[in-house]
Amino acid sequence: MRKLKLALSACLIFIIVLAAFFPLLKNNFVNWDDNMYVTENTVITSLSLNNIKDIFTSFHMGNYHPITMLFYSFEYRLFKLNPFGYHLTSLLLHLSNCFLAFLLILLLTGRLPVALLTAIFWGIHPLNAESVAWVSETKGLLCALFYLLSIICYAAYARENRIGKYYNLSLSLFVLALLAKPMAVSLPLMLFLIDYVLKRKHGKAALIDKMPFFVFSVFLGVISVFAQYTFGAVRGESLFNFLDKIMVASYGLIFYLNKILIPVKFACIYPYPFRMGGFLPAQFFLSPFIIIILSLAVFFSRKHTNKLIFGGLFFLIAIIPVLQFVPISLSIVADRYAYMASIGIFYLLGEGIVWLFTNKIKYYRLVRIFVSLLILAIMLVLFSSTRERCRAWNNSMVLWNDVLEKYPNIAMAHNQRGLLFLGTGEYNKAYQDFKSSIEISSEYNRYITFKSDKYYYLNLGNSYRAMGRNNDALLTFERALKLFPNFDELYFNIADIYDSQGDTDKAILFYKKTLQINPKHASAHDYLGALNGRRQPLN
Repeated sequence: MRKLKLALSACLIFIIVLAAFFPLLKNNFVNWDDNMYVTENTVITSLSLNNIKDIFTSFHMGNYHPITMLFYSFEYRLFKLNPFGYHLTSLLLHLSNCFLAFLLILLLTGRLPVALLTAIFWGIHPLNAESVAWVSETKGLLCALFYLLSIICYAAYARENRIGKYYNLSLSLFVLALLAKPMAVSLPLMLFLIDYVLKRKHGKAALIDKMPFFVFSVFLGVISVFAQYTFGAVRGESLFNFLDKIMVASYGLIFYLNKILIPVKFACIYPYPFRMGGFLPAQFFLSPFIIIILSLAVFFSRKHTNKLIFGGLFFLIAIIPVLQFVPISLSIVADRYAYMASIGIFYLLGEGIVWLFTNKIKYYRLVRIFVSLLILAIMLVLFSSTRERCRAWNNSMVLWNDVLEKYPNIAMAHNQRGLLFLGTGEYNKAYQDFKSSIEISSEYNRYITFKSDKYYYLNLGNSYRAMGRNNDALLTFERALKLFPNFDELYFNIADIYDSQGDTDKAILFYKKTLQINPKHASAHDYLGALNGRRQPLN
Protein backbone atom coordinates (compact mmCIF):
# COMPACT_ATOMS: atom_id res chain seq x y z
CA MET A 1 0.00 0.00 0.00
CA ARG A 2 2.83 2.41 0.88
CA LYS A 3 4.55 1.72 -2.46
CA LEU A 4 1.30 2.48 -4.27
CA LYS A 5 0.96 5.79 -2.40
CA LEU A 6 4.55 6.68 -3.28
CA ALA A 7 3.97 5.83 -6.94
CA LEU A 8 0.76 7.87 -7.06
CA SER A 9 2.49 10.80 -5.36
CA ALA A 10 5.33 10.68 -7.89
CA CYS A 11 2.84 10.62 -10.78
CA LEU A 12 0.91 13.55 -9.32
CA ILE A 13 4.10 15.61 -8.96
CA PHE A 14 5.13 14.74 -12.52
CA ILE A 15 1.77 15.66 -14.10
CA ILE A 16 1.25 18.95 -12.23
CA VAL A 17 4.82 20.25 -12.61
CA LEU A 18 5.05 19.18 -16.27
CA ALA A 19 1.78 20.94 -17.08
CA ALA A 20 2.89 24.12 -15.28
CA PHE A 21 6.17 24.37 -17.19
CA PHE A 22 5.02 22.96 -20.53
CA PRO A 23 4.91 26.40 -22.29
CA LEU A 24 8.71 26.78 -21.96
CA LEU A 25 9.22 23.99 -24.50
CA LYS A 26 8.20 26.50 -27.18
CA ASN A 27 10.77 29.08 -26.05
CA ASN A 28 13.87 30.26 -27.87
CA PHE A 29 17.26 31.31 -26.53
CA VAL A 30 17.47 34.85 -25.14
CA ASN A 31 20.18 37.47 -25.56
CA TRP A 32 21.11 37.36 -21.89
CA ASP A 33 24.08 35.02 -21.41
CA ASP A 34 22.58 32.26 -23.59
CA ASN A 35 24.89 33.39 -26.39
CA MET A 36 27.93 33.20 -24.09
CA TYR A 37 27.00 29.82 -22.66
CA VAL A 38 25.53 28.10 -25.72
CA THR A 39 24.90 29.74 -29.06
CA GLU A 40 28.33 31.41 -29.45
CA ASN A 41 30.34 29.22 -27.09
CA THR A 42 32.92 27.31 -29.11
CA VAL A 43 34.14 25.44 -26.02
CA ILE A 44 30.98 23.28 -25.89
CA THR A 45 30.96 22.35 -29.58
CA SER A 46 33.35 19.45 -29.10
CA LEU A 47 34.01 16.79 -26.50
CA SER A 48 37.65 16.54 -27.49
CA LEU A 49 40.30 16.11 -24.81
CA ASN A 50 41.55 19.66 -25.40
CA ASN A 51 38.07 21.12 -24.91
CA ILE A 52 37.46 19.06 -21.77
CA LYS A 53 40.82 20.20 -20.42
CA ASP A 54 39.88 23.79 -21.21
CA ILE A 55 36.54 23.36 -19.42
CA PHE A 56 38.22 22.13 -16.22
CA THR A 57 41.12 24.58 -16.22
CA SER A 58 39.48 27.92 -17.02
CA PHE A 59 36.79 30.30 -15.85
CA HIS A 60 33.75 31.13 -17.93
CA MET A 61 31.70 34.31 -17.50
CA GLY A 62 33.35 34.91 -14.13
CA ASN A 63 32.48 31.44 -12.84
CA TYR A 64 34.16 28.11 -12.35
CA HIS A 65 31.54 25.46 -13.13
CA PRO A 66 33.10 22.74 -15.31
CA ILE A 67 30.30 20.22 -14.71
CA THR A 68 27.82 22.70 -16.14
CA MET A 69 30.01 23.40 -19.16
CA LEU A 70 30.45 19.68 -19.72
CA PHE A 71 26.66 19.26 -19.53
CA TYR A 72 26.22 21.95 -22.20
CA SER A 73 28.70 20.02 -24.35
CA PHE A 74 26.55 16.89 -24.11
CA GLU A 75 23.45 18.93 -24.91
CA TYR A 76 25.17 20.48 -27.92
CA ARG A 77 26.15 17.02 -29.14
CA LEU A 78 22.49 15.95 -28.94
CA PHE A 79 20.63 19.09 -30.00
CA LYS A 80 23.15 21.41 -31.69
CA LEU A 81 21.44 24.82 -31.43
CA ASN A 82 17.84 23.65 -31.23
CA PRO A 83 16.44 25.44 -28.15
CA PHE A 84 13.74 22.79 -27.62
CA GLY A 85 16.34 20.24 -26.50
CA TYR A 86 17.90 22.58 -23.93
CA HIS A 87 14.52 23.53 -22.49
CA LEU A 88 13.48 19.89 -22.37
CA THR A 89 16.57 18.90 -20.36
CA SER A 90 16.00 21.85 -18.00
CA LEU A 91 12.43 20.70 -17.40
CA LEU A 92 13.59 17.12 -16.80
CA LEU A 93 16.19 18.36 -14.31
CA HIS A 94 13.54 20.35 -12.46
CA LEU A 95 11.21 17.35 -12.36
CA SER A 96 14.06 15.27 -10.95
CA ASN A 97 14.69 17.92 -8.30
CA CYS A 98 11.00 17.90 -7.35
CA PHE A 99 11.15 14.14 -6.81
CA LEU A 100 14.30 14.53 -4.72
CA ALA A 101 12.72 17.29 -2.60
CA PHE A 102 9.76 14.98 -2.04
CA LEU A 103 12.07 12.11 -1.08
CA LEU A 104 14.16 14.30 1.25
CA ILE A 105 11.19 15.61 3.22
CA LEU A 106 9.68 12.13 3.39
CA LEU A 107 12.99 10.68 4.59
CA LEU A 108 13.41 13.33 7.30
CA THR A 109 9.80 13.53 8.52
CA GLY A 110 8.11 10.28 7.47
CA ARG A 111 5.03 12.37 6.56
CA LEU A 112 3.83 11.63 3.02
CA PRO A 113 1.23 14.46 2.75
CA VAL A 114 3.78 17.05 3.92
CA ALA A 115 6.41 15.77 1.47
CA LEU A 116 3.87 15.77 -1.38
CA LEU A 117 2.63 19.31 -0.69
CA THR A 118 6.21 20.57 -0.33
CA ALA A 119 7.26 19.10 -3.68
CA ILE A 120 4.19 20.37 -5.55
CA PHE A 121 4.21 23.89 -4.10
CA TRP A 122 7.94 24.16 -4.71
CA GLY A 123 7.69 22.58 -8.14
CA ILE A 124 5.06 24.95 -9.55
CA HIS A 125 5.94 28.22 -7.81
CA PRO A 126 6.68 31.05 -10.28
CA LEU A 127 9.75 32.05 -8.24
CA ASN A 128 11.44 28.99 -9.77
CA ALA A 129 10.41 29.75 -13.36
CA GLU A 130 13.62 31.65 -14.04
CA SER A 131 15.80 28.71 -13.01
CA VAL A 132 13.92 26.36 -15.34
CA ALA A 133 13.09 28.62 -18.30
CA TRP A 134 16.51 30.30 -18.63
CA VAL A 135 18.97 28.04 -20.44
CA SER A 136 21.91 29.86 -18.83
CA GLU A 137 20.69 28.81 -15.37
CA THR A 138 21.15 25.10 -16.05
CA LYS A 139 23.98 25.40 -13.52
CA GLY A 140 21.45 26.07 -10.76
CA LEU A 141 19.38 23.03 -11.68
CA LEU A 142 22.44 20.77 -11.78
CA CYS A 143 23.73 22.16 -8.49
CA ALA A 144 20.37 21.52 -6.82
CA LEU A 145 20.27 17.98 -8.22
CA PHE A 146 23.63 17.03 -6.71
CA TYR A 147 22.96 19.10 -3.55
CA LEU A 148 19.73 17.25 -2.78
CA LEU A 149 21.25 13.87 -3.62
CA SER A 150 24.18 14.64 -1.30
CA ILE A 151 21.85 15.52 1.59
CA ILE A 152 19.77 12.40 1.03
CA CYS A 153 22.88 10.20 1.04
CA TYR A 154 24.13 11.96 4.18
CA ALA A 155 20.80 11.33 5.91
CA ALA A 156 21.12 7.65 5.04
CA TYR A 157 24.68 7.67 6.43
CA ALA A 158 23.58 9.49 9.61
CA ARG A 159 20.98 6.81 10.31
CA GLU A 160 23.68 4.13 10.08
CA ASN A 161 26.27 6.36 11.81
CA ARG A 162 29.03 4.44 10.08
CA ILE A 163 31.44 5.66 7.41
CA GLY A 164 30.65 3.75 4.25
CA LYS A 165 29.13 4.01 0.80
CA TYR A 166 26.49 6.58 1.74
CA TYR A 167 29.05 8.93 3.28
CA ASN A 168 31.39 8.60 0.29
CA LEU A 169 28.49 9.13 -2.10
CA SER A 170 27.39 12.22 -0.20
CA LEU A 171 30.88 13.75 -0.35
CA SER A 172 31.30 12.92 -4.05
CA LEU A 173 27.90 14.40 -4.93
CA PHE A 174 28.76 17.52 -2.94
CA VAL A 175 31.90 18.03 -5.03
CA LEU A 176 29.81 17.65 -8.20
CA ALA A 177 27.36 20.24 -6.85
CA LEU A 178 30.22 22.68 -6.25
CA LEU A 179 31.58 22.08 -9.75
CA ALA A 180 28.12 22.75 -11.19
CA LYS A 181 27.60 26.01 -9.29
CA PRO A 182 29.55 27.33 -6.28
CA MET A 183 26.33 28.15 -4.42
CA ALA A 184 26.61 24.62 -2.96
CA VAL A 185 29.24 25.93 -0.51
CA SER A 186 26.55 26.08 2.21
CA LEU A 187 25.98 22.31 2.24
CA PRO A 188 28.34 21.51 5.17
CA LEU A 189 26.18 23.71 7.40
CA MET A 190 23.09 21.94 6.10
CA LEU A 191 24.52 18.64 7.34
CA PHE A 192 24.42 19.93 10.91
CA LEU A 193 20.75 20.70 10.39
CA ILE A 194 20.16 17.15 9.15
CA ASP A 195 21.86 15.88 12.32
CA TYR A 196 19.51 18.04 14.39
CA VAL A 197 16.39 16.75 12.64
CA LEU A 198 17.52 13.13 12.96
CA LYS A 199 18.51 13.78 16.62
CA ARG A 200 22.05 12.64 16.02
CA LYS A 201 24.48 13.33 18.86
CA HIS A 202 26.90 16.16 18.17
CA GLY A 203 30.06 14.52 19.41
CA LYS A 204 33.58 14.52 18.05
CA ALA A 205 32.66 12.10 15.25
CA ALA A 206 29.87 14.40 14.05
CA LEU A 207 32.41 17.21 13.68
CA ILE A 208 35.12 15.14 12.06
CA ASP A 209 32.85 13.77 9.34
CA LYS A 210 32.05 17.33 8.24
CA MET A 211 35.68 18.35 7.81
CA PRO A 212 36.15 17.03 4.23
CA PHE A 213 32.99 18.90 3.23
CA PHE A 214 34.30 22.15 4.71
CA VAL A 215 37.68 21.70 2.99
CA PHE A 216 36.08 21.38 -0.44
CA SER A 217 33.65 24.19 0.36
CA VAL A 218 36.38 26.66 1.31
CA PHE A 219 38.68 25.64 -1.55
CA LEU A 220 36.09 25.99 -4.30
CA GLY A 221 34.52 29.01 -2.61
CA VAL A 222 37.83 30.87 -2.83
CA ILE A 223 38.17 29.88 -6.49
CA SER A 224 34.67 31.20 -7.15
CA VAL A 225 35.33 34.58 -5.54
CA PHE A 226 38.64 34.84 -7.42
CA ALA A 227 36.84 34.08 -10.68
CA GLN A 228 34.36 36.89 -10.04
CA TYR A 229 37.08 39.43 -9.31
CA THR A 230 39.08 38.28 -12.32
CA PHE A 231 36.01 38.77 -14.48
CA GLY A 232 35.72 42.29 -13.04
CA ALA A 233 31.96 42.30 -12.53
CA VAL A 234 32.27 45.11 -9.99
CA ARG A 235 34.93 47.77 -9.72
CA GLY A 236 35.96 48.31 -6.15
CA GLU A 237 36.42 45.98 -3.18
CA SER A 238 32.78 45.90 -2.17
CA LEU A 239 29.56 47.73 -2.75
CA PHE A 240 28.79 48.09 0.96
CA ASN A 241 30.43 48.39 4.35
CA PHE A 242 29.72 45.86 7.11
CA LEU A 243 26.55 47.51 8.45
CA ASP A 244 25.27 47.98 4.91
CA LYS A 245 25.81 44.27 4.25
CA ILE A 246 23.68 43.35 7.26
CA MET A 247 20.85 45.49 5.92
CA VAL A 248 21.31 44.20 2.36
CA ALA A 249 21.21 40.57 3.58
CA SER A 250 18.09 41.28 5.65
CA TYR A 251 16.49 43.02 2.69
CA GLY A 252 17.25 39.97 0.54
CA LEU A 253 15.64 37.58 3.01
CA ILE A 254 12.49 39.70 3.23
CA PHE A 255 12.43 40.03 -0.57
CA TYR A 256 12.42 36.25 -1.07
CA LEU A 257 9.86 35.60 1.67
CA ASN A 258 7.64 38.25 0.10
CA LYS A 259 7.97 36.73 -3.38
CA ILE A 260 7.15 33.27 -2.02
CA LEU A 261 4.06 34.39 -0.09
CA ILE A 262 2.90 37.10 -2.55
CA PRO A 263 3.88 35.80 -6.02
CA VAL A 264 3.59 38.96 -8.13
CA LYS A 265 5.82 41.26 -10.25
CA PHE A 266 8.48 38.69 -11.06
CA ALA A 267 11.25 39.76 -13.43
CA CYS A 268 14.61 38.48 -14.62
CA ILE A 269 16.27 41.64 -13.23
CA TYR A 270 15.17 43.78 -10.31
CA PRO A 271 16.07 47.44 -9.68
CA TYR A 272 19.41 47.90 -8.00
CA PRO A 273 19.20 49.61 -4.56
CA PHE A 274 21.69 52.45 -5.00
CA ARG A 275 22.38 55.13 -2.40
CA MET A 276 20.61 58.45 -2.49
CA GLY A 277 22.55 61.24 -0.76
CA GLY A 278 24.79 58.64 0.87
CA PHE A 279 21.92 56.71 2.53
CA LEU A 280 20.26 53.42 1.71
CA PRO A 281 16.50 53.37 1.07
CA ALA A 282 14.20 53.16 4.11
CA GLN A 283 13.26 49.50 3.58
CA PHE A 284 16.86 48.51 4.26
CA PHE A 285 16.66 49.90 7.77
CA LEU A 286 13.39 48.10 8.52
CA SER A 287 14.44 44.68 7.17
CA PRO A 288 16.90 43.74 9.99
CA PHE A 289 14.23 44.39 12.62
CA ILE A 290 11.74 42.19 10.78
CA ILE A 291 14.35 39.43 10.53
CA ILE A 292 15.09 39.71 14.27
CA ILE A 293 11.39 39.36 15.12
CA LEU A 294 11.02 36.33 12.84
CA SER A 295 14.18 34.74 14.26
CA LEU A 296 12.95 35.16 17.84
CA ALA A 297 9.61 33.58 16.91
CA VAL A 298 11.41 30.58 15.39
CA PHE A 299 13.76 30.30 18.38
CA PHE A 300 11.02 30.27 21.01
CA SER A 301 9.00 27.77 18.99
CA ARG A 302 11.58 25.08 19.76
CA LYS A 303 9.77 24.22 23.02
CA HIS A 304 6.78 23.07 21.04
CA THR A 305 8.20 21.82 17.72
CA ASN A 306 11.40 21.67 15.70
CA LYS A 307 9.51 22.16 12.43
CA LEU A 308 9.93 25.95 12.31
CA ILE A 309 13.62 25.61 13.11
CA PHE A 310 14.16 23.05 10.35
CA GLY A 311 12.23 24.97 7.67
CA GLY A 312 13.64 28.36 8.68
CA LEU A 313 17.25 27.20 8.91
CA PHE A 314 16.99 25.22 5.65
CA PHE A 315 15.92 28.44 3.93
CA LEU A 316 18.63 30.53 5.62
CA ILE A 317 21.53 28.11 5.13
CA ALA A 318 20.78 27.47 1.45
CA ILE A 319 20.54 31.17 0.65
CA ILE A 320 23.54 32.44 2.68
CA PRO A 321 25.98 32.36 -0.30
CA VAL A 322 23.94 34.96 -2.23
CA LEU A 323 23.19 37.41 0.57
CA GLN A 324 26.15 39.54 -0.59
CA PHE A 325 28.32 39.21 2.53
CA VAL A 326 30.93 38.38 -0.11
CA PRO A 327 30.10 40.22 -3.36
CA ILE A 328 29.81 37.49 -6.00
CA SER A 329 27.34 39.07 -8.39
CA LEU A 330 26.00 42.35 -9.69
CA SER A 331 22.51 41.35 -8.53
CA ILE A 332 21.45 42.00 -4.96
CA VAL A 333 18.41 39.75 -5.44
CA ALA A 334 17.33 37.35 -8.18
CA ASP A 335 14.60 34.71 -8.42
CA ARG A 336 17.14 31.99 -9.18
CA TYR A 337 18.96 32.57 -5.89
CA ALA A 338 16.01 31.18 -3.93
CA TYR A 339 15.59 28.00 -6.00
CA MET A 340 17.00 25.58 -3.42
CA ALA A 341 16.32 27.67 -0.32
CA SER A 342 12.59 28.01 -0.88
CA ILE A 343 12.12 24.29 -0.18
CA GLY A 344 12.35 25.16 3.52
CA ILE A 345 9.47 27.65 3.32
CA PHE A 346 7.28 25.31 1.27
CA TYR A 347 7.94 22.58 3.83
CA LEU A 348 6.54 24.89 6.53
CA LEU A 349 3.55 25.66 4.33
CA GLY A 350 2.95 21.94 3.86
CA GLU A 351 3.21 21.27 7.59
CA GLY A 352 0.76 24.10 8.32
CA ILE A 353 -1.83 22.82 5.86
CA VAL A 354 -1.58 19.24 7.12
CA TRP A 355 -1.91 20.46 10.71
CA LEU A 356 -5.08 22.38 9.86
CA PHE A 357 -6.45 19.40 7.98
CA THR A 358 -5.75 16.70 10.60
CA ASN A 359 -6.33 18.41 13.95
CA LYS A 360 -9.86 18.02 15.30
CA ILE A 361 -10.34 21.60 16.35
CA LYS A 362 -13.73 23.28 16.66
CA TYR A 363 -15.72 23.06 13.40
CA TYR A 364 -12.99 20.79 12.03
CA ARG A 365 -15.21 19.54 9.17
CA LEU A 366 -15.73 23.09 8.02
CA VAL A 367 -12.02 23.74 8.45
CA ARG A 368 -11.21 20.76 6.23
CA ILE A 369 -13.44 22.05 3.47
CA PHE A 370 -11.89 25.49 3.77
CA VAL A 371 -8.34 24.10 3.75
CA SER A 372 -9.11 21.92 0.71
CA LEU A 373 -10.44 24.91 -1.20
CA LEU A 374 -7.46 26.97 -0.04
CA ILE A 375 -5.00 24.37 -1.34
CA LEU A 376 -6.80 24.24 -4.67
CA ALA A 377 -6.87 28.04 -4.95
CA ILE A 378 -3.17 28.39 -4.09
CA MET A 379 -2.20 25.73 -6.62
CA LEU A 380 -4.29 27.31 -9.36
CA VAL A 381 -2.71 30.73 -8.73
CA LEU A 382 0.82 29.31 -8.70
CA PHE A 383 0.11 27.09 -11.70
CA SER A 384 -1.20 29.92 -13.89
CA SER A 385 1.49 32.35 -12.73
CA THR A 386 4.25 29.88 -13.58
CA ARG A 387 2.86 29.30 -17.05
CA GLU A 388 2.79 33.07 -17.52
CA ARG A 389 6.41 33.39 -16.37
CA CYS A 390 7.46 30.64 -18.81
CA ARG A 391 5.87 32.61 -21.64
CA ALA A 392 7.74 35.74 -20.51
CA TRP A 393 10.95 33.88 -21.41
CA ASN A 394 9.69 33.00 -24.91
CA ASN A 395 12.20 35.25 -26.69
CA SER A 396 14.46 38.19 -26.01
CA MET A 397 12.03 40.95 -26.95
CA VAL A 398 9.23 39.50 -24.83
CA LEU A 399 11.63 39.09 -21.91
CA TRP A 400 12.93 42.67 -21.88
CA ASN A 401 9.50 44.16 -22.52
CA ASP A 402 8.27 42.17 -19.52
CA VAL A 403 11.02 43.65 -17.32
CA LEU A 404 10.55 47.23 -18.49
CA GLU A 405 6.76 47.12 -18.09
CA LYS A 406 7.26 46.31 -14.40
CA TYR A 407 10.53 48.10 -13.66
CA PRO A 408 11.23 50.78 -16.31
CA ASN A 409 14.43 52.09 -14.66
CA ILE A 410 16.74 49.13 -15.28
CA ALA A 411 19.71 50.08 -17.46
CA MET A 412 20.63 46.55 -18.53
CA ALA A 413 17.10 45.79 -19.73
CA HIS A 414 17.12 48.92 -21.94
CA ASN A 415 20.55 47.97 -23.28
CA GLN A 416 19.58 44.40 -24.14
CA ARG A 417 16.39 45.54 -25.86
CA GLY A 418 18.38 48.22 -27.68
CA LEU A 419 20.64 45.51 -29.11
CA LEU A 420 17.57 43.77 -30.50
CA PHE A 421 16.37 46.98 -32.15
CA LEU A 422 19.87 47.56 -33.54
CA GLY A 423 19.86 44.09 -35.05
CA THR A 424 16.47 44.61 -36.74
CA GLY A 425 17.40 48.02 -38.17
CA GLU A 426 15.17 50.04 -35.82
CA TYR A 427 18.01 52.44 -35.10
CA ASN A 428 16.01 55.24 -33.51
CA LYS A 429 14.44 52.84 -31.00
CA ALA A 430 17.88 51.39 -30.30
CA TYR A 431 19.25 54.90 -29.74
CA GLN A 432 16.45 55.69 -27.26
CA ASP A 433 17.11 52.51 -25.27
CA PHE A 434 20.90 53.00 -25.14
CA LYS A 435 20.39 56.63 -24.12
CA SER A 436 18.09 55.48 -21.31
CA SER A 437 20.70 52.94 -20.19
CA ILE A 438 23.33 55.65 -19.79
CA GLU A 439 20.96 58.04 -18.02
CA ILE A 440 19.91 55.37 -15.53
CA SER A 441 23.43 54.04 -14.96
CA SER A 442 24.69 57.58 -14.35
CA GLU A 443 22.73 57.56 -11.08
CA TYR A 444 24.58 54.45 -9.98
CA ASN A 445 27.95 55.74 -11.17
CA ARG A 446 27.99 58.22 -8.31
CA TYR A 447 28.58 55.28 -5.99
CA ILE A 448 29.78 52.30 -8.03
CA THR A 449 30.72 51.60 -11.64
CA PHE A 450 29.69 48.31 -13.19
CA LYS A 451 31.62 46.55 -15.91
CA SER A 452 28.53 46.51 -18.12
CA ASP A 453 28.24 50.32 -18.11
CA LYS A 454 30.96 50.76 -20.73
CA TYR A 455 28.93 48.74 -23.23
CA TYR A 456 26.04 51.19 -22.94
CA TYR A 457 28.30 53.94 -24.35
CA LEU A 458 29.72 51.60 -26.99
CA ASN A 459 26.23 50.58 -28.10
CA LEU A 460 24.96 54.18 -28.13
CA GLY A 461 27.90 55.15 -30.32
CA ASN A 462 27.18 52.26 -32.65
CA SER A 463 23.53 53.32 -32.93
CA TYR A 464 24.75 56.78 -33.99
CA ARG A 465 27.01 55.13 -36.57
CA ALA A 466 24.11 53.05 -37.87
CA MET A 467 22.16 56.28 -38.40
CA GLY A 468 25.11 57.83 -40.22
CA ARG A 469 25.93 60.26 -37.40
CA ASN A 470 29.65 59.57 -37.11
CA ASN A 471 30.50 62.85 -35.36
CA ASP A 472 27.98 62.09 -32.58
CA ALA A 473 29.44 58.60 -32.34
CA LEU A 474 32.95 60.06 -31.94
CA LEU A 475 31.78 62.40 -29.17
CA THR A 476 30.10 59.46 -27.38
CA PHE A 477 33.20 57.25 -27.60
CA GLU A 478 35.49 60.08 -26.44
CA ARG A 479 33.20 60.79 -23.49
CA ALA A 480 33.26 57.11 -22.59
CA LEU A 481 37.09 57.02 -22.71
CA LYS A 482 37.17 59.42 -19.76
CA LEU A 483 35.22 56.86 -17.72
CA PHE A 484 36.74 53.70 -19.19
CA PRO A 485 40.26 54.53 -20.44
CA ASN A 486 41.21 50.85 -20.77
CA PHE A 487 38.30 49.68 -22.89
CA ASP A 488 39.83 48.47 -26.15
CA GLU A 489 36.58 48.49 -28.17
CA LEU A 490 36.21 52.23 -27.74
CA TYR A 491 39.64 52.86 -29.29
CA PHE A 492 38.88 50.37 -32.06
CA ASN A 493 35.59 52.03 -32.98
CA ILE A 494 37.17 55.49 -32.97
CA ALA A 495 39.90 54.16 -35.26
CA ASP A 496 37.28 52.62 -37.55
CA ILE A 497 35.44 55.93 -37.86
CA TYR A 498 38.65 57.80 -38.74
CA ASP A 499 39.50 55.03 -41.19
CA SER A 500 36.12 55.41 -42.89
CA GLN A 501 36.64 59.18 -43.08
CA GLY A 502 40.03 58.75 -44.73
CA ASP A 503 42.01 60.11 -41.75
CA THR A 504 44.68 57.42 -41.94
CA ASP A 505 47.07 58.88 -39.35
CA LYS A 506 44.44 59.05 -36.60
CA ALA A 507 43.08 55.65 -37.55
CA ILE A 508 46.56 54.08 -37.21
CA LEU A 509 47.08 55.86 -33.89
CA PHE A 510 43.85 54.48 -32.38
CA TYR A 511 44.36 50.98 -33.82
CA LYS A 512 47.75 50.95 -32.08
CA LYS A 513 46.16 52.09 -28.82
CA THR A 514 43.64 49.28 -29.18
CA LEU A 515 46.48 46.76 -29.47
CA GLN A 516 48.36 48.28 -26.54
CA ILE A 517 45.37 47.46 -24.33
CA ASN A 518 44.49 44.17 -26.01
CA PRO A 519 47.33 42.68 -28.07
CA LYS A 520 45.01 39.84 -29.13
CA HIS A 521 42.42 42.08 -30.78
CA ALA A 522 42.23 40.30 -34.16
CA SER A 523 40.27 42.97 -36.04
CA ALA A 524 42.65 45.72 -34.94
CA HIS A 525 45.59 43.68 -36.27
CA ASP A 526 43.81 43.09 -39.59
CA TYR A 527 42.69 46.69 -40.09
CA LEU A 528 46.03 48.14 -39.03
CA GLY A 529 47.82 45.77 -41.39
CA ALA A 530 45.52 46.80 -44.25
CA LEU A 531 46.14 50.51 -43.55
CA ASN A 532 49.89 50.08 -43.39
CA GLY A 533 49.74 48.08 -46.61
CA ARG A 534 47.92 50.88 -48.39
CA ARG A 535 50.52 53.38 -47.20
CA GLN A 536 53.46 51.38 -48.59
CA PRO A 537 54.81 53.04 -51.78
CA LEU A 538 54.39 51.06 -54.98
CA ASN A 539 57.59 49.89 -56.68
